[in-house]
Amino acid sequence: MCTAALAFVSPSQVSYLVAHPHLTTSLAMFSLTSALGQIFVFWTIRTFDSLTFSTITTTRKFFTIVLSVVYYGHKQTTAQWAAIATVFAGLALETAESSGGKKAGKAKAEEGDARDGATTEAAAAAVASGAAASGAGVRRSSSASGERAAVAAGARRE
Repeated sequence: MCTAALAFVSPSQVSYLVAHPHLTTSLAMFSLTSALGQIFVFWTIRTFDSLTFSTITTTRKFFTIVLSVVYYGHKQTTAQWAAIATVFAGLALETAESSGGKKAGKAKAEEGDARDGATTEAAAAAVASGAAASGAGVRRSSSASGERAAVAAGARRE
């Protein structure tokens, strides 16, 4: 892997690092922190989702700007403060929507599960009552809320 990475290094870059050896430590630290950052990016997306990752990134940038203003005393124009307030409002709305959306989504999923269970029970009752013997069959159908068992009289065999 190191050999492949060295293929992109020109002799002038190497001679510059030889002339300025103190930069080697900074370059190594930059490479290490970049690699660690990428590991955390992949871990966050795998563990949560891309929306959570983008929220974390936006929040980090927002706090970096605010801390820069406070720590370094940077002056902001009215338009810049309005932009900062807009970012903060967007983050607050996104957080409120995602926490409310999870509750609504969970209730909707539970409702769908109950409906799926009732449909499956109806299909099982039809089969048990001999509907399958009379030519009616049970087939699986796909819908937006997931697959559900459905009783279809005279269903074609697929």
